[in-house]
Amino acid sequence: MTGRLKTARRTLLALAIGLSAAGPATLAGTAASADDRPDWLPEALEMPPDVEVRIDRKVGSYIRMFSFSTTSDGPELLAEWQVAMEDAGYSVTEPQEMMENVFEFTGRGVQNGKVALLPGAAEGTSLVEVDITLQ
Repeated sequence: MTGRLKTARRTLLALAIGLSAAGPATLAGTAASADDRPDWLPEALEMPPDVEVRIDRKVGSYIRMFSFSTTSDGPELLAEWQVAMEDAGYSVTEPQEMMENVFEFTGRGVQNGKVALLPGAAEGTSLVEVDITLQ
């Protein structure tokens, strides 16, 4: 692993630890309408009507993180989004690891992106995370 890659991994790890320790982001606990959704989020990712934003972060010029909770069925939402992303011209893949409820994508200004269901959602809700590195 190159020195730059190791440094980048350490930076992202420190950021993730900092975000976890800091708790919800500025918009936490707020509903996101079509007008409030992050401008970098692909249009194909249609937000459920009851989104409650947990994290909406920009790290530098290229890295974006967005997570939210919803009462929508998480696996069904990810399946719909995966099809919508493919229909919108993104290249969509499932990780090689045996991970459920995750897909990765590239294309249309996105170097790489991942959508995943996160553990720890409250009963009756799904916690969804979208991580993107822009080109």
